[in-house]
Amino acid sequence: MENSSLPFVGEGLWRRKSLLETNPLLDCFHDKEWATGVIERLGGFQVPNFWQRVLSSLAQTPNPDRALANLERWLFSAGNSYVRASLLVEDPGFRHRFLMILGSGQGLADSLIQNPEMSTSLADYAEISSPPNSKSLIKRGIALLENTSSFSHRLDRIRFLKQETLLKIAAADLTAEWEQETVWEALSELADAILHLVFRAVSQELGSEFPVAVIAMGKHGSRELNYSSDIDLIFLVQDDYPNLEAASKFCEKLTRALVGKMGRGSLYRVDLRLRPFGKSGPISHTLTAALNYYRNYAEPWEIQALVRARPCAGDKKLGENFVREIADVVYSGARSEFFLDSLLSAKKRYEQEIQTRGEWETNIKLGRGGIRDVEFITQVLQLLAGSQFRELQGAPTLDALSTLEANEILSEREANILENGYRILRQLEHRIQLLYDLQEHTLPKEELERKALCKMMHSPEWTFLEKELMRIRTQIREILERRIAGLAKPSEEVVEIITNLGYAYGSSLYRTAKKLIESSEDASSFTHDFLNDTSTLDRFRLIVENAPIVVPHIAFHKSLWDVAFSEEVEISPEDESDVSTSIYERLKDAHENWESALAWLLRRELVISAIKDGYHKDTKRTFKRLTRIAEAALLASLDRIGGKNIDIVALGRLGSEELLFGSDWDVILLVKNTDEQTRAEKVGEEWIRCARRMSTASSWFPLDSRLRPEGRSGLVVRSLQSLLTYGETAGESWERMAYTRARSLRGWRETQEALREFTYGPPWREEDEKNVMKIRQRIHNERVQPKYRNRNLKLSEGFLLDIEWICGLLKLRSRGEAASSPSILKTLKELKDNWKINLHEEEKLSEAMLFFSRLRNALFLLDMDSDVILPENLDKLNRIAAFLGYETPNDVLKKVEEMRNAVRSAYESLIGEH
Repeated sequence: MENSSLPFVGEGLWRRKSLLETNPLLDCFHDKEWATGVIERLGGFQVPNFWQRVLSSLAQTPNPDRALANLERWLFSAGNSYVRASLLVEDPGFRHRFLMILGSGQGLADSLIQNPEMSTSLADYAEISSPPNSKSLIKRGIALLENTSSFSHRLDRIRFLKQETLLKIAAADLTAEWEQETVWEALSELADAILHLVFRAVSQELGSEFPVAVIAMGKHGSRELNYSSDIDLIFLVQDDYPNLEAASKFCEKLTRALVGKMGRGSLYRVDLRLRPFGKSGPISHTLTAALNYYRNYAEPWEIQALVRARPCAGDKKLGENFVREIADVVYSGARSEFFLDSLLSAKKRYEQEIQTRGEWETNIKLGRGGIRDVEFITQVLQLLAGSQFRELQGAPTLDALSTLEANEILSEREANILENGYRILRQLEHRIQLLYDLQEHTLPKEELERKALCKMMHSPEWTFLEKELMRIRTQIREILERRIAGLAKPSEEVVEIITNLGYAYGSSLYRTAKKLIESSEDASSFTHDFLNDTSTLDRFRLIVENAPIVVPHIAFHKSLWDVAFSEEVEISPEDESDVSTSIYERLKDAHENWESALAWLLRRELVISAIKDGYHKDTKRTFKRLTRIAEAALLASLDRIGGKNIDIVALGRLGSEELLFGSDWDVILLVKNTDEQTRAEKVGEEWIRCARRMSTASSWFPLDSRLRPEGRSGLVVRSLQSLLTYGETAGESWERMAYTRARSLRGWRETQEALREFTYGPPWREEDEKNVMKIRQRIHNERVQPKYRNRNLKLSEGFLLDIEWICGLLKLRSRGEAASSPSILKTLKELKDNWKINLHEEEKLSEAMLFFSRLRNALFLLDMDSDVILPENLDKLNRIAAFLGYETPNDVLKKVEEMRNAVRSAYESLIGEH
């Protein structure tokens, strides 16, 4: 956003001052008078459009006052200030990244001011977009060390490398260029490289090579390092090395080189307490001595710490031998009661310490439902299941959670809550550390710091962020206490009221009702209301029984609570305003906070839509509402970042306008003209980053652009001609199948014509059909686990995929003449009208499509383990039956089998086997 009322730098002082004093962008500064003075002092650079561009960007930074103060220092530091000021004007990407760093952490800003030449690396998008790896960093480090003259000089060059790399990582992180786990891995790769270079420098200084292995522990070991983490290390020496004392001195010098402070500060804080015998033990151990210690003397918590052990520098073969040899101790399968009780006691001790310090709710690492809770349950399950599932051994937290889910040790729902919660809490932890430039994990108390943190987390206000964290942390803690009962604190509140409502003690309905009551602002007042007011009690039951998925949202957001219990839910379709229009209207006044506003609207609409679905039980209405919400969110976000000339092509269920609560929003981006593609690609890449931020902020922005030509490796935005060329030269049969449900969200005629040409232009050959049939078979055989063959509502034979396949293949066989609508239900009607299927087939396939879709929505709204897998648990089947209006679970299962047989019969009749 630019403001034309701002003057060109170089106009008269009186003119500049009068305009600056009235410019609304100055309201972003805490000290407006001081900011005006700084701007006046910087007015002499004579760079046209400087303040028009820079001031609007400053307003978007976490701390505009800090950013402006650092900008002044940077511009007046050594070097050509005019050139640097010009770069800020000419390169919006650089300006955004650079000012975000100046307004976030003072430590990073000081690096830029101390080394102005580092700034130019932030202008190279290719460098910023590519995460560093240890090999490339070591190569860069060796080049920096070539002409050094002393040990201290070498350490200074290594510190320079760390500063330079940290700036790139932080820039990519703050602008959402990378996923959070990419940031953690990049920081870990940097630490590996620094350790390698310091190891090399110390060896050179001592004039000898030492057979020492450096073992990374903690977050460094699991490749999940923080900006301000200590690095936890263990030093091992080869058994046959004759001079262990010299090896120990080497390790001591290596440690001092890492922790010692120079002009650029220290490299890392090093924690050696995880070594055998802790503080009282020698700094290094032979391999045999270390193995002996862990096999015979180590405490359970020390064994748990070894889950993250990884060789990171020095003698890699020695380090790998250690990790391999110790695996039988770490992953021994079943554990004794003493072992598990010991782990539990250790956790309870530090939890008590955090409570005593008054940080139980404010410490996002060690407090209730914090980072340590996710890591604790993950590592305990790794210890127990690592012998059976080797991919759990040494796996980072998110990888381990994925494996635990895949092997049904955690449910899909549990894994998703823990994964998403971990990402958000780690992101918040990083933001706090950047803000303070300290190893800090507690939420700020000062208003300015809270405001800065909200901007860094793309949250509209502190109250919202605080409540959202409560929601996430409560869910994490519930899983931990359910899985590890010794940590649970039983509560006697509201038990009698809930059981009197007919919800059996300890059942899922009981837990949902209890959570809903206890999350109200005044539980006694709320229970009085619903016990004495039929309409409130009805809404309470509706949410508990038909939409428990919304409880974590409304529990911690008062405005959503009011919506959930309002009459808006009951409005009939004919009286309901268009939801997409409503979203656009509510975004009008959001200005630079539009992302936060849209994220909030999405969360609000998810809650309303879920309760509406439970109330009206109208699947087609839900299709339409969810589709309109997605369209508005996608178009509004793309428009806001300058993509009005880019069309969004909807695919999958978004394309067919039959969206489910658990559906991805499958899209590709197109522009009309080839000469627009380069600029559009930059906008598209920013949109993908925006989608990541939105997904974090709203918990519901499931953008998926992997169906674009060439998938993840392909361009984000293509021209219409480029799409057609791709179709002629490299397009695959399955892509044409996917595009049978493609449509332009902007309604551009040119896009629709190109999509039709891509899909139906080339003849549909026998070879094409064989190819897609092979893919169908692979999906059934490889993407569906054997135990779910009869229960995967999306991908198993006879379910939704086969209905979509029937429609797609019949359209392709007729080159789009038999049916042209992207909608499955409308396609079935068109196929019937054009004599491609008979009336009975159309009715049965439509019925099955609606029934399976309704069933998937039920699984989502009832907060089941998955919205795709039909459960076998009787209690869960009873809840599904009640939701769908069936008397017993057997009635549901009979209906599933009836619909599945109908789809199979239709598929065999209409498509046959190839």
